[in-house]
Amino acid sequence: MKKYILIIILCAFLIFTDNVYATEASFSIFEKLDDIANLKHDDIYYYFYYAYAIRNTDTQNMAYCIEPFTDLIEKTPYTGYRDYDSKIGISKEIWDRLKLLSYYGYGYKNHTENKWINITQIAIWRTVDPNHVFEWIDNVYDRNVIKPYEKELKELEDLVNNHYKLPNINENITMSVNSTLEIEDSNLVLSEFKIKDSTIDAYLSGNKLIVNSKDSDGEITLIKEGVIKKDSEFFYNASSQKVIERGDFDPIEYKIKVKVKSGSIKIIKIDSDTESKVPQGDASLVGAIYNVFDDKDNLVGKITINDDNTGIISNLAYGKYKVKEEKPGVGYLLDKEEYTINIDEDNLEIVIYLKNKVVERLVRLIKYYGTQEEYEDGTMKKEIGVTFEIYDRNNKLVYIGTTDNDGIIETMLPYGTYLIRQITSTSNYEKVDDFELKIDENTEDVIEIVLNDLEIDVPDTHIGKGLLSLFVILAAKVLNYVGTF
Repeated sequence: MKKYILIIILCAFLIFTDNVYATEASFSIFEKLDDIANLKHDDIYYYFYYAYAIRNTDTQNMAYCIEPFTDLIEKTPYTGYRDYDSKIGISKEIWDRLKLLSYYGYGYKNHTENKWINITQIAIWRTVDPNHVFEWIDNVYDRNVIKPYEKELKELEDLVNNHYKLPNINENITMSVNSTLEIEDSNLVLSEFKIKDSTIDAYLSGNKLIVNSKDSDGEITLIKEGVIKKDSEFFYNASSQKVIERGDFDPIEYKIKVKVKSGSIKIIKIDSDTESKVPQGDASLVGAIYNVFDDKDNLVGKITINDDNTGIISNLAYGKYKVKEEKPGVGYLLDKEEYTINIDEDNLEIVIYLKNKVVERLVRLIKYYGTQEEYEDGTMKKEIGVTFEIYDRNNKLVYIGTTDNDGIIETMLPYGTYLIRQITSTSNYEKVDDFELKIDENTEDVIEIVLNDLEIDVPDTHIGKGLLSLFVILAAKVLNYVGTF
């Protein structure tokens, strides 16, 4: 046999924003919620209640009953607890869920109609007493089960169930220096958070987190917290219904660490002929200057080659860059090539070897020898097999060569100042004096030098030619005379 019990009071309670924490309170019936009633049953016993709302008599805040269909003794002193207490008679897990149901129920955003009071209360009862069925009926007399708020109830349940869902944003973000990163939350909950604090320039825009980096790492702390500015409270009296006043939930924090990375371009300067960092001649690879442009042809910096033949530009954002030489080192030709560099997370420290061609010229020594008369009438002979040595400004021998069948020596000399010395000569012919040769950008491509060795004069014996001839004749006659004996 079914037993029907009619009880007039339905407890439902709404908290208005109140920053005052009261350890003592009492509660009273405030208003009847028209056109709605509730049913509680376990298929044996059926209970029917009209829906009522009650208030804290001191603060006028509204509250929800925790014990389904249990009487509330009005104006009975209650003791309030902010933290979970065993007197509540439910688990900490259920208590935390009740706080969320009361927060997202009546009073949350557009949940301002009176129907939300009872929707919230039903949700609380179903949580604390899963052994009974709680439904809506049209009234306590006809007792027809109705389902007017299934949509709203699901909305409330979804809000509670998704409460702990965090933004789908990586806790460790890596981004480029001097850049902006927009991250959209695919979980669609970012709008429920705000930035508590940040050591990097960041802000929220709807469901996006926008981060502007400079040149250092940072950390962003997101927080989800209630707007009531009052803790949820459990009120207890041993002789009366237990109630909960709506308050804020425990804040949820989500930390995001931002690693700011930057790229660099390092140039190692080498000679194109030797592929070495050692320059040729008196030239220098040091002091070359390169311009670095971004993909919009904006100059972002310069690289100057220093004493160890390297130069670097750092703190570059991800992107494409162009490197072009503005000025070569002394004694080297300008490199007209344009080099494209791509910097990204996987390619941060770019090292490139760039070459320069030294300024050099063909030196041709053309060697002749002969008498003064031959020199004057242009009939001197090509001098073959004559050796020359060439020294740099540090007196280091850099070349040794011998004239060929045309009396010619050819060699390439790089930028610098040289001493040219003739080592050998045809017998009885003079050698040219040492001479200096300078090679630079203004020197002709082919340097042709004609050198002449003149015959060395016979030493003066102070005997005239006629007298010498007479002496020879007389000597012959004497020999002939002696030979007749």
